[in-house]
Amino acid sequence: MPELPEVEIMARNAHAWAADARIVELRVDDPAVVRAGLDLLAAAPGAQVRRARRRAKYMVLETSAFDLVVHFRMTGKWVRSDTRAARLRITTTLGEVALVDTRRLAEIWALPPASADAWLAARGLGDEPFPEVRDGEWWRARLEGAGAIKPALMDGARVAGIGNIVATEACWRARVWPWARPTSLDADGWAALAGAVRSFIADALAADGGDEIAYVNEGGAPPSYHAVYRLGGRPCARCGAPIAKATQAARSTYWCPGCQLLGADAAPSAAPQGRRRR
Repeated sequence: MPELPEVEIMARNAHAWAADARIVELRVDDPAVVRAGLDLLAAAPGAQVRRARRRAKYMVLETSAFDLVVHFRMTGKWVRSDTRAARLRITTTLGEVALVDTRRLAEIWALPPASADAWLAARGLGDEPFPEVRDGEWWRARLEGAGAIKPALMDGARVAGIGNIVATEACWRARVWPWARPTSLDADGWAALAGAVRSFIADALAADGGDEIAYVNEGGAPPSYHAVYRLGGRPCARCGAPIAKATQAARSTYWCPGCQLLGADAAPSAAPQGRRRR
């Protein structure tokens, strides 16, 4: 599922491909993808594309006629024109861009111009962890009072855009036990977590940047910058212990019981309530 890094890349691509261009044609090939504002899209021809940007896991395409908010869900992608079936196509004076989505789960909202920020604010999104540099104290303040740290990282009302992969890998990089309570980390632990989130996002952007995102759920070898996600049973690259897997807050969690010990309880090698899996 696209998370912050993937949506950031698609927003950057959309901006590079269409910013300042004029819309020649906008074609909705699958009206079901448009959740609101289908009538606004009729005014697309002649409109100027102002910019594309990311907010949480949403991409916003701002034009002089409407704001287009896109949530990619599981398999949605913003790409250059190709031969695959697209849900929506926009032809501009710089070329064509399209939303493709094999599972038809992506969603689009067409809103009046300059209204996307208010619409997104109403969804209760938390502050952005990137590209701003966030220190350990910033993270402590946002996760304060939460339960386990890893699910708290994924709470979009606390911090925007972080999904299961980013949270899993950041905990490994920071050596934080996924079930650790916020009160169990000291200043150094919070600083490590802050650096880990930022470094993982930066590595994902550097590795995955290009005209099209390749999602983890599409198969293939795990990305080189993944240390634990979907690597259960393999040796940890840091200490050699087998990577463990468990279900945590209804999501798969991968961690190293050998070196991921910050905030761990007396039995860090096991998931709470005996839910450990390999």
